[in-house]
Amino acid sequence: MLTTSNHGLRKPEYTDNADIADINYNTDKIDNMPVLYSQSTEPTNKVSGKTLWQDTTNGLLKLWNGSSWNTIAVNSAIKEVSDDTSPSLGGNLDAADYIVGKPVIKDYAEAVKAHGTTGGSITCNLEDGNIHTITLNAATTFAFSNPPASGKAGSLTLIINQGTTAYAVTWPSSVDWSGGSAPDLSTVSTDYVLTFLTLDGGTTWRGWLSGSAFA
Repeated sequence: MLTTSNHGLRKPEYTDNADIADINYNTDKIDNMPVLYSQSTEPTNKVSGKTLWQDTTNGLLKLWNGSSWNTIAVNSAIKEVSDDTSPSLGGNLDAADYIVGKPVIKDYAEAVKAHGTTGGSITCNLEDGNIHTITLNAATTFAFSNPPASGKAGSLTLIINQGTTAYAVTWPSSVDWSGGSAPDLSTVSTDYVLTFLTLDGGTTWRGWLSGSAFA
């Protein structure tokens, strides 16, 4: 007697008499077939494009493509990751300005935007990083862009190198300087570290010279 290739159903020859036992066998087998396999071992009965398997060893949902299993991507938001005690990222994570509460941060780094040796009109975009470096080769006018929304703190650390010639610097009018005036950056061959802080979406930046003439 022949059997079907996918589920092993009994398949009598066309010249055979109908056998109620075969019909009942096939009916019972079909009735007991799971719509979704949820087990640790790979299902033996599988049909291309139709068999779903939840692999309980890793929680992945897979679809049989005829020769291998395709993992089905999860399109909805992840509700909980507490079951994974050591999750890892395969790429960048964009929190989209949502709060990440109570983290313990270890061995972390901050993105640095290196403007190189340049001058003229320079925009420090916080989306490029919160630390910016520049070596001036001309008079420079700075602008700050993309701070967090009002009510959240945004900070910028700007490291300026004056080479053998010190170039003039013009700051945004939104900067409110500690002590009431912009610091003197006219010493040659000197690095200056300046810090800026805003709490109102960039309407006002509090600015101060953090250090200079590092040896």
